[in-house]
Amino acid sequence: MKRFLTYISLCVAMVWTTSCGGPQIIPDDELAQIFSEAYVQNAYLNAFSRGHDTLDIYTPIWERYGYTEEDMRFTIGNFSKRKSANLSDVVDEAIRIIEAERAAATHKLAVRDTLREIGRRLFAHTVHYDTLIRIRRVADTAGLVIRIPVREEGDYDVSYSYVVDSTDKNHNLRTRHYVLNNYNRRSGENIHRMRRNEQRGHFKGNFKVREGDQYLVLDLNPYANSLGEMTAPDMRIDSLEVVFYMGNDKAQDSISRKLLRKTIPEDFQRFIKPWQDSVARRDSTLRAIADSIRMVEDSIRIAQDSVLQRMADSLNISLDSLRTLNDTISINATPDSTLHTDPRGTEAQ
Repeated sequence: MKRFLTYISLCVAMVWTTSCGGPQIIPDDELAQIFSEAYVQNAYLNAFSRGHDTLDIYTPIWERYGYTEEDMRFTIGNFSKRKSANLSDVVDEAIRIIEAERAAATHKLAVRDTLREIGRRLFAHTVHYDTLIRIRRVADTAGLVIRIPVREEGDYDVSYSYVVDSTDKNHNLRTRHYVLNNYNRRSGENIHRMRRNEQRGHFKGNFKVREGDQYLVLDLNPYANSLGEMTAPDMRIDSLEVVFYMGNDKAQDSISRKLLRKTIPEDFQRFIKPWQDSVARRDSTLRAIADSIRMVEDSIRIAQDSVLQRMADSLNISLDSLRTLNDTISINATPDSTLHTDPRGTEAQ
């Protein structure tokens, strides 16, 4: 900020030495945009200390708006000559622009983080759970190293509660938790010193699993790390739970795919339903027409058989013989073998 204000002061001092012909006045709204970008650039320089020359940093900003260094000097130096013009108003507008951009960026980040958190919780699942581990003998400590295979990259949250009985005289009781990779190398090791005197203690830890990791190891044998010779133990561990959460990016992708699978088929069904109804109506109509045609054909065949039967009875021949004769006449018939009506009312073939 100081660097940019110093440059503005330089512009005011040098404007009196510039000619009055060439430079142009930059409108206040564009000047506020230039100031806002300059403030952001200045903050970047202060944060990362790049050591660039001030003019080399700010000059490209106003050149993007089509102005020159002389235009900047001329505009700033002539503010005092302009009626009802105040440079502080432009600075306030630049700050308002920066605040609006910051609010928009913060909202986008909040939406992204919310989606990621929803995805993490939506696809979370418990990979290990134990209600009670009771340790009263030395032999009970044998199975207290739990190796949980990790098949997916992401976060594993470990939590449990414990009580060390007052009769337990062992000291410096500690549990260890870590991730073991394919080369038996540990990462993210967490050592927890346990409370004593029957005070209920709690442990919560987060372990990140990356590519190449193989096991999440919970070394819940505090007596292996105790000082001196181990005496009779007396403690219990309960509510041991290991919950897997997807990584942020993978969780966001998963929830997007889940939403797509849920919404797209419904939208697609709504889109094709009118077409499906139209096809169904067409098929139903065609079936009805086909059924009607078959019914007509059956009626014609029944009527034809009835006529042939009466003719066979009158000619005293069998129905099959008459059908054969009828088929022969139909095959040998020609277009000219039709009945023509004589104008005088007599029929001639």
